[in-house]
Amino acid sequence: MSSFSDFQLKEYDKIAEAHFKVNEMIVAFFRYYLLLMVIPITTFGAAVISIKNQEHIVLLFDWNILISAFLYVIAIIGFMIMAYISALHLRAILYARTVNSIRNYFYNIKPDEVQAINILPRDSTIPTYTKYGSHFFIVLSFAVFNTLYIVAASALWFMEVTLQQGIAAIKWYPCSSIFMILIALGSAIAHIYYHKRLAQNKDRNGIT
Repeated sequence: MSSFSDFQLKEYDKIAEAHFKVNEMIVAFFRYYLLLMVIPITTFGAAVISIKNQEHIVLLFDWNILISAFLYVIAIIGFMIMAYISALHLRAILYARTVNSIRNYFYNIKPDEVQAINILPRDSTIPTYTKYGSHFFIVLSFAVFNTLYIVAASALWFMEVTLQQGIAAIKWYPCSSIFMILIALGSAIAHIYYHKRLAQNKDRNGIT
């Protein structure tokens, strides 16, 4: 075997290992993200349980601006985690393509008398960066959870709670509902569009 073939073989082992490690990183970061999403829900649940009367509800909503800002920060962090995971996903595709090209190299130089079953892909153009695969469901999960936090933060921002005859009353304007729908649609579309453009740029520019 030539020195170049030795190099290709070592490269194959390293790239294949890197591919699996990147996929493990994606799973790990997604778990951290889910944990991040649970913390505010748990905190809010504990606050609701501690409410003893209607006045406590009003007092809780006195912090609505601060709580809203906190939820916005959580959503922004969630978006940044999605961006990082999407970048890792595209890197994993690059590694898979590299493995395919090295595999194709060895298939092409094998002696004619050697019989090989061609099951694994050898095409360096697959998998494609823009194909909607299983990773799309991860992006969709980010879009759903982050959008829920953005909508909740926006609702708290516009909502007013007052105490009327000892009962907490929520003041909500009809135009706010339309605004919430627009925010939800905009947020969900932004998540999916970002990943799509990132994949398209990677497909167009390659490894750069």
